[in-house]
Amino acid sequence: MLARVRATGDRRGAGVRGRRWTLASLGRRSRRAWPLVLVVAVVEVGAAAWQAARVPAAADWERAASWVRSEHRAGDAIVAAPAWTDPLVRERLGDLIPISVAGMSDADGVARWWEVSIRGAADYRSPRTPPEAERRFGRVRVRRWTLAPNVVYDLTANIADARALLRTRGTEQPCRWVTGVRPMGGGLGRGPMAPPSRFACPALGSGAWIGRTVIEDLALEPRTCVLQRPSARGAVRVVYDDVPLGERLVVYAGLYSEDERMRDGAPVHVVVRVDGRVRADLVHRDGDGWARWVVPTDDGPSGATTEAHGRRGQIAIDVLSPNPERRSLCWAATVRSGPPREPPPPEPQGSEVRR
Repeated sequence: MLARVRATGDRRGAGVRGRRWTLASLGRRSRRAWPLVLVVAVVEVGAAAWQAARVPAAADWERAASWVRSEHRAGDAIVAAPAWTDPLVRERLGDLIPISVAGMSDADGVARWWEVSIRGAADYRSPRTPPEAERRFGRVRVRRWTLAPNVVYDLTANIADARALLRTRGTEQPCRWVTGVRPMGGGLGRGPMAPPSRFACPALGSGAWIGRTVIEDLALEPRTCVLQRPSARGAVRVVYDDVPLGERLVVYAGLYSEDERMRDGAPVHVVVRVDGRVRADLVHRDGDGWARWVVPTDDGPSGATTEAHGRRGQIAIDVLSPNPERRSLCWAATVRSGPPREPPPPEPQGSEVRR
């Protein structure tokens, strides 16, 4: 019995001595580590101060907006960079940024382009040439370009002048243009909003419509465009009669973000006809985002100036898909003439453009 007690006591003593050794070891290690902890703390405090110092003061935004407002002309476009500063710019200049500007695809249709930015960022659509004017207001930079618009006709803006119909088995079922009706949809999970003026298309199904709206594309960028969903019943067509044909038709197209982000939908075909002749069969697949195509409207060399470029004619856009479910295709198209400009690069996915 005595031997057993001594053995147990020895073991307990050994355990206590072991724990004391462990605590002492931790103490020595902590004394060696405290300089590293101090360095980390100093770095974090410095990073917070650096970040706070980069935030523009409210007065910077106000002075920048005041200058833009004093020089602004009708038809000017105003953009913000980085994109997440858009609410700050819109808070001060929102009355000068109509929906058509907020959702534009490039700068080719405007005479003057304003960019309000911070931290050296640039809007990916801004011209890559030096600006004609640049001023800084504290940490806010404002740049302005004067451009030569080369858009001769905007199909998106003039959707009310078009015809819409469903073409199936050689027959055409027209849609009816309605105005002053109640907007529908919009908001999370409810799809693009139906505008108060639109084509009502009962042949496409109950509540079906075609019209100019604003969608969020795959990159969650706003896009002003004509929503033209495909149908299982035939080709959905929008027709513009007797419009300028210019040299080329620049087409942008994409799907509402919630319908494209899973990347499991059927492709959508956008068929462009000029005076009844098929000029292009454009295919949009999930993952393409807001895609861009250039479609010649005559057989002349690109950028050339000929009598044919002043002609007028018919432009028709068909939308089809082998499976039209959740295929909310929306397009923006303009007729253009003159030397083509360098197209904007693909829209950034969560990154900033710097210039």
